[in-house]
Amino acid sequence: TSPNQLTDALQTDTYKIKANLMHEGGARISETFLKANQLRGINENGLGVIHLAAYNAKGGLERDIYVSKWTYENLATHIRLHGIFNVNDKSYRSALQKAAHDSSQPYTGPHGLRWNFAQRRMNELQEKGHTYEHALFIVSHEMGHSRPDITERYLK
Repeated sequence: TSPNQLTDALQTDTYKIKANLMHEGGARISETFLKANQLRGINENGLGVIHLAAYNAKGGLERDIYVSKWTYENLATHIRLHGIFNVNDKSYRSALQKAAHDSSQPYTGPHGLRWNFAQRRMNELQEKGHTYEHALFIVSHEMGHSRPDITERYLK
């Protein structure tokens, strides 16, 4: 219900980075294994750009995701120090469950962060004047969905 409080309650920056990749960028948990060549820098809007390549994007649908400068810079530092960004999913799920408890929220699993991404992006785009259909098309692409009806499941 409050992804920022959830992320703040995570114990390590590594878990915070992974949560932000999902919440800020709409990445799937399986898409957060990242290498240096996927980092594209900070764009003109101050957002970090990360390319999800075919090998780690579901269905091979490549796309760029956009995250906060904090997330991008900490991700880049982690990759520089360790060669890759790879967090054990089981320990990450446990950390999320503890963070949900610590922030007095129900635990919805990591997928709840993508759900929140979809909700937030739809609202942002519609507030900027996009029709529902056009916003849905954009969010579907940003989430790596090949069909908008899949994304609509996140909006109910």
